[in-house]
Amino acid sequence: MNDLDQYLQNLSTIIAERFQEAHQTLALRGEGLLSQQLEKLKYAVFYSNPTETLKPGELYLIGLNPGGSEKDKTGEDISYEKESFKAWQTMKAWYPFGDDDCGDVSKRTQLQRRICSLIEELQKSLPHELIGTEYVFASNLYFFRTPDQQILKDLLKALPQDLGDCWYFHREFLEKVQPRAILTFGNGDGFSTFTKVCEKLGGTPEPGERWNGRVRTKYSIIQPFWNRRRIALIGLPHLSRYWFGENRREDVVDELRRLILRCSP
Repeated sequence: MNDLDQYLQNLSTIIAERFQEAHQTLALRGEGLLSQQLEKLKYAVFYSNPTETLKPGELYLIGLNPGGSEKDKTGEDISYEKESFKAWQTMKAWYPFGDDDCGDVSKRTQLQRRICSLIEELQKSLPHELIGTEYVFASNLYFFRTPDQQILKDLLKALPQDLGDCWYFHREFLEKVQPRAILTFGNGDGFSTFTKVCEKLGGTPEPGERWNGRVRTKYSIIQPFWNRRRIALIGLPHLSRYWFGENRREDVVDELRRLILRCSP
């Protein structure tokens, strides 16, 4: 077993223990409904197979948290696979974005198609990058699965910070990947992936170019704690709701490319 495998085995144990502690803490605090939801919906750490992507690379993709099925809101019984080292070893690339991974173009969901298209276009202009989303490390800012953002906010408010905040793990992930750019999904001014990551890294948010009259990118050029002189933190609107359209694809990719290439290799 190599060092990464050993790290991931230990990580799966630590996160499972923290999850169980969070569940029990909610129950003891009288948060019965949240405790039940957490136990039912469980958690997810990675979007991509970490045994293949948790290593030096140019890009680090991060969403807010894993979503639940619409059926979760109706009270129907939904069973999610338990997170484990074995599950991480065999997971499909980008599986949480739909029922199939991005390898089969004909089976991609709309969100998968948008993400894969954008990432693959960016990879073409980055040195030493293999083309394909299966080569990009991707995770969630928070690991708790919820069918909507309000439940996540309720969980974080009810949990002690040491159990609700997953940034400790991201510091370890970032040290291993040492990316030149972090791409975040969701860039609202309030509770969003971009805002939270920007706060954690001590960045100053700047407005990027508009995609249309009301949607735009955001960014921050940051001096990171890993072995880079500076990196680009790029906030994208959530691509399940916003898309720049095929006529703007080249303009948007050029904007992101310029931001990334401003940073040292």
